[in-house]
Amino acid sequence: TFAGRCLTAARRAWQYLQANPSIVPTGGFKNPSGTGTGEYGDNNDSDERLWAAAELYETTGEAAYRSYFESHYNTSGLFTSSLGWPQVGPLAQAAYLLGKQTDASASIKTQLQNGLNTYCGTLVSIATQDGLNVTLRPADYGWGSNSGALNNAVLLILGYIVTGTQDYYLTALQQLDYILGCNRIDISFVTGVGAAHTMNPHHRPSYSDGNVEPIPGLMAGGPDKYLDNDILKANFTSTTPPARCYMDDWRSYASNEIAINWNAPLV
Repeated sequence: TFAGRCLTAARRAWQYLQANPSIVPTGGFKNPSGTGTGEYGDNNDSDERLWAAAELYETTGEAAYRSYFESHYNTSGLFTSSLGWPQVGPLAQAAYLLGKQTDASASIKTQLQNGLNTYCGTLVSIATQDGLNVTLRPADYGWGSNSGALNNAVLLILGYIVTGTQDYYLTALQQLDYILGCNRIDISFVTGVGAAHTMNPHHRPSYSDGNVEPIPGLMAGGPDKYLDNDILKANFTSTTPPARCYMDDWRSYASNEIAINWNAPLV
């Protein structure tokens, strides 16, 4: 019953998108006036539309959704970036590539597989050149860098499922190693996991509950070479190695914040 309600809502949402081909609201999402929290703004919803089409096609098998996907799947390239809230195109492409509908285009699936294979090969190359086998380049150690490593791991796992390439599997595993302590900080970034782990996350319930130990099972954002808060600026400089720009301090939201979209690839 619940699945039926969800499908009905998804169909209605698609009808709305078809009736409104430009992004709504104009210019994309903006926080309401007076809102003090972060704004997850996005002025391009073509990737979200593509993902909706891919999932509706996989769910229903209907030609309209397949046609939309097959007309738009390569608008921004094939697996040209990792996953993240601003870019869900790879999720759309993966949904079609791994889909079970029998009338999906074999040619498009081959293109998608080749694109995924190329991207995973690039990630393996980056890891091979890193002392601890991390798939992050120096510039990638920004706000939420840990999620970047793990989102890369998700694509590597998909690449392994599709191609059977063992290097993809091993490199994905090394990203988990990095999160759980094989890093330049020598701690597990997941609260409650490991002998040394994040103790003071930017997480209001953990800070306020009166317990020394934080709520367990939450991953901190990780090193931020761009020093996006005062705590980081006070302890590091532009010459600090990017992977060391981390403070286990509840005030360091740019390195120690807890966010659901970062923890999702950990799970």
